[in-house]
Amino acid sequence: VDLGSAGPIDNEASLLITKLSGITSTTAYRYHRLKIEHPTSGGTVEKVRCTEIIFYEGPDGSTADTADADLVSEMAAWTTDHTLSGIAYTYIRLDANQDMYPGGLPNVSMNCKGSLVLDPRDSGTRWSPNPALCLYDYFRDTKVGKGVPVANIDTATVITAADKSDEFVAVVDSTHVVDDTDTANDLFTLNGAGLILKFQTGDHVEITTTGVLPDPFIDLTDYFVIVWQEQTPIKVKLATSYLNALAGTAIDITTEGTGIHTLTKKAEPRYTVNGLVDADRDPSLVITELLEAMGGRMVKIGNVWKMYAAGYVAPTITIDEDNLRGPLTIATKHSRRVRFNAVKGTYISPLNYGEISTYPAITNALYK
Repeated sequence: VDLGSAGPIDNEASLLITKLSGITSTTAYRYHRLKIEHPTSGGTVEKVRCTEIIFYEGPDGSTADTADADLVSEMAAWTTDHTLSGIAYTYIRLDANQDMYPGGLPNVSMNCKGSLVLDPRDSGTRWSPNPALCLYDYFRDTKVGKGVPVANIDTATVITAADKSDEFVAVVDSTHVVDDTDTANDLFTLNGAGLILKFQTGDHVEITTTGVLPDPFIDLTDYFVIVWQEQTPIKVKLATSYLNALAGTAIDITTEGTGIHTLTKKAEPRYTVNGLVDADRDPSLVITELLEAMGGRMVKIGNVWKMYAAGYVAPTITIDEDNLRGPLTIATKHSRRVRFNAVKGTYISPLNYGEISTYPAITNALYK
């Protein structure tokens, strides 16, 4: 995200123009620690006022973009030639108020959906958090990626890695009680002030009730979450498939039902990638981070790259003592320096608002 100030406008306001190269849409903004969510009707932020700050949603970066009429009218230096063609962007208008901003411009951040990526499994192009598809896109990208020709990438291994990433893994049940059902906007409002959302978009959930479920939902059937509003009041929609959830295609709710409805998370995708790629970063570092998101590796054989996600692969050959090149060497004891009995690490998730977090150490009592 390239955040730059366009300067004051007639001493009344300042504009912050943010270029979001490759971004397809923003899902929410943050002003200091205050969350500004999407309005229910559209799914984009448009002229949303927060104290003395107004947020505008710009185009999605298509090559047919024209110069923004508001920017042209408000800034003499911004002309119809400033189309930002091919670059998604947003701009923020701040009322001139030195008392409110004594330390300079405020800290504003955004939750964004990234570039559309090609899925070789069905030749569709869509937004996806699948690390194999994002890596495949980065490898082929000629602007900020490696620019590797498709002929030099083993697409079959990409498909296998993408399938492994999209496998749903059972998790410990997490529940939210539904406080309100909005049939006009197909939304469930979840119960609890100060509630922390336990779901993220794409999670597999089931819906149960003490009475009658809203139409057309069926008890103990697989549905997939679309997070609409992350903070209180938390709001979600449900989709019939994982791809529909990623696309934001929600189920049309026709009745509110009766009784107490409960959403229970049952599973989540094995691997997802959530982060930001700077265009000026060393591509090898970007590739390493994308691979880490799926515990994977890239192998170059001849002039062809093969992609692998972490997962069991059935052996195709048997190795026995006939394959040994020399006698066996046995180590009867390892030093403390090379022994370990715990695993810990960090992760980035929408559940933590994109902040780097640590997960609890996993230990084995047998080796303590």
